[in-house]
Amino acid sequence: MRGNKVATTLSLTSIVRQGDEQVAADMDGEVALMSVETGKYYCLNSTSSRIWQLIDQPRRVAEVCSMLLCEFDVEPQRCESELLGHLAQLLEENLIEVVDVAAA
Repeated sequence: MRGNKVATTLSLTSIVRQGDEQVAADMDGEVALMSVETGKYYCLNSTSSRIWQLIDQPRRVAEVCSMLLCEFDVEPQRCESELLGHLAQLLEENLIEVVDVAAA
């Protein structure tokens, strides 16, 4: 991963993107990831795979949520809460990065 790992709080205004230290493969609509750093494997379900696709480039969390609301039948508050929780897990596993807007 780039840079030092720091405590980061995700919000709807955070900008996230896929990290560089993993290999991803599409497997019939679901994504399988392997962390180059740790050697761990991850299997993402269809919703998580869609989130992964949406953050292939830096994107604000609120934008990801808006796109998911258009594609899935989910309440806005639930979408926000579950998206932030999922992204926090990906961040904890060093699979995504929070982009520093000043450096972008």
